[in-house]
Parts: sequence; C-alpha cells; structure tokens
Amino acid sequence: MVEESDDGEALDAVPLIQPGTGIEAGWPVMQHSPLTIEGEIEGFGQFGRGAARTTGWRRGVALLLVASLVGPAAVAVPVAIWRLVDLL
Repeated sequence: MVEESDDGEALDAVPLIQPGTGIEAGWPVMQHSPLTIEGEIEGFGQFGRGAARTTGWRRGVALLLVASLVGPAAVAVPVAIWRLVDLL
C-alpha cells in the first residue's frame, strides 16, 4: 500500500529536495585540510584561478609570485639533468 499526502499525491513521488529551500542536490564540495598535500595542491589551484580572474596590478603581483615559486624549479631541474648526464 502506497501512502498518500493530503492532496492525493503518492509520497514516493515527492522530491526529497524542494525548490527554494537552499539545499543543493548532489555530492558536497570536497575541501582538504590545508595541512595535507592535497590541501596544498588545492590552495595552489585556488590561487591560480584567482590570479587568472584578476586584472591590473594584482595580476602583476600574482604573476611575480608564481614566477618566484616556479622559477627556481625551472632552473634546478635542467641543471640537475645536466649534472646527471655529465656523471654518466
């Protein structure tokens, strides 16, 4: 036997999430703790998305910060490869 609501509609047919309630359907947004590796990666991604949307002097500062983070690695990796090839 199917239970019916006051207006005669089957309770099974009533959606669980009503429009206008502010409740979102689907999976929750995953956010990792900033103290984990995954959280660090998410933080860099959020920084990059924010830097891509900004304009003016803020974009210049963001690009300078990215260059200061990526620049040393961009120089160190080829130098390490060069030294490794010299050893062989």
